[in-house]
Formats: sequence, C-alpha cells, structure tokens
Amino acid sequence: SNVLNTIQIALTTLIGSLFLAFDYGIVGLVAASAIVDIVCILLGQYLLHRMIDQYELRPSGAFSALKTIFGYSMYTFISQMAQILNARLPEIIIGITLGPSAVTLFNIPARLVGYFSSGASSMSAVLFPFASELQASADIERIKRAFLKATRHFTFLIVPFYFFVIVYSRPILGLWLSSEIAEKGYQLMTLYALAYLIAN
Repeated sequence: SNVLNTIQIALTTLIGSLFLAFDYGIVGLVAASAIVDIVCILLGQYLLHRMIDQYELRPSGAFSALKTIFGYSMYTFISQMAQILNARLPEIIIGITLGPSAVTLFNIPARLVGYFSSGASSMSAVLFPFASELQASADIERIKRAFLKATRHFTFLIVPFYFFVIVYSRPILGLWLSSEIAEKGYQLMTLYALAYLIAN
C-alpha cells in the first residue's frame, strides 16, 4: 500500500507537470490522474500476484465482496461523503451564485480553521485503539472514565486556541494576507471557529 501510494504521488506529479508544460491545462491534469490510476491498479494486481501465491482475480465474486465491504464500512462511507460535501458544496454554491472571487474570501478562513480542526480530530482519534481494547474486555466503567478524562484534556487544549481565533480573527487575516481580505473575511472566520469549537 505504501509503495503504491508513493508511486501514485510521484507519477501524478511528474505526468501532471509534463502535461501542464505542454499546455494541456486542466484537461491534461484530469488525463494524468486517470492514467496514473490505471497504472496503479495494474501495478497493484502485479504486486498481489507476487506477494500471495494463491491470489487470483475473479470478477464473478466481486459483487458479493463489494456488498460485504460496503455493509461493513457503511459508517465510514457516509462519514467520508459528508466530509466531502461539507468541504466542497459551499464553495460550489458560492462560486455559482457570487462568482469565483467570493470563493477566495470564503475559502481562506474556512481552510485555516479547518486545518487546526483536523489536527484536533487526529488527537482525539488516539482514543479509539484504547477504547477498543477496553471494549473487548467489557470494562464499560473504565471506558467512561477514560473518555471523560480525555475530554477534559482535549477541551483544555482546544478551547484557548478557538477563543484566540474568535477574538483575533481580523488581525490574524490582516497579518497573514491583507487588511482588505481581513475586513471582508474576519466575520466568517469568527463564525467558523465558533462552529468548529462547538463541533469539537
């Protein structure tokens, strides 16, 4: 998996850069991505054959396997789709209704706060293996205590940051970009920080 990811990133960068150098533009980037995906699928099959002697690709069983995988990963699927819609749908709506320049004013504050929020989510994710271990031993009381203790620590870490962003959103945007963007975007950044604080 790591080998394929490394190859995919390297090939996408290389082929995408070549297509852009020859003025193929966005179409070239899409074509580069499609070419790399096909190459990586074929390479993945080759690596599986090399690593697992009994492995063979049987299309007849693919649908039943996909049904099992989909049933198992329904929560993850819905969560990922919700994240994509949450991240991209507002930008599309703003771009259509207000024009591309308005997307920038929306995107900068949203991404800035979003990056920290993703870091905060990663911090909370370290609880899952520990909780799974306790769940296996059916120690519900320890799970509750661990969750409450972790929540206190997590809150102690994130609340000061979000309050800082809420109070100083205008100076942050002014220092990072410009006073014009700060004046137009600081209220949105304040609202985003407040929403993420409540969500976290």
